[in-house]
Amino acid sequence: MSMTKKTGLLLPLLIVILLTLLWGCDLENTKTAKSDGVWVFLTLRYESNDGFQFNYYYGEMNKKLYNKIASNLITKGFFKLNKVRYWNNDDKLELYADDVYSGNMVFRIEDIRKLNELNDDPVLTNIYEELSETAQALRDSTQVEENLNFEENSEP
Repeated sequence: MSMTKKTGLLLPLLIVILLTLLWGCDLENTKTAKSDGVWVFLTLRYESNDGFQFNYYYGEMNKKLYNKIASNLITKGFFKLNKVRYWNNDDKLELYADDVYSGNMVFRIEDIRKLNELNDDPVLTNIYEELSETAQALRDSTQVEENLNFEENSEP
C-alpha cells in the first residue's frame, strides 16, 4: 500500500477520533449543564369505588412536555414524572425511590387537575423538619456535593 493511500485512510479515522474526544469529553459543560427538566407540583384525580380520589406529587418532568401540557396543546396520553416526592402518612415529604422503586412514575395527562412549576426540588426548599429521614439524607448529601463543587470552582 502506498503512503498516500495510508494517509488517505488514516486522516478520516483521525478526524473521527478527535471529534469524538472533543465532543464526548466536554466535562466542564457536563458538570454545569442544567437538565432539560422542570420541577412541578401535580394534583391528579382518579375515580375509584369510593368516588373520586386526589393524589399530590412533586417531581421533575420534561420542560417541553410541561409547556405543551400547560398550554393545552397536549390533552391526552401519558407522561413520566421523575424523582417523585409525596407527602407520607406522617405528613413528611418522602422520596418515592427506594430499594424497589426507581423514583419515577407514569401518569395519564387526562388525570391532571393542577400543574404548577416550581423553582427547585422541594427536598431542597421545604423546611427540614417536614422531610422524611430519606429526604433529609438526600438534602444533606446534596448540600455536601454543592459545597465540594463550590470549593473546586473557587480554588485559584
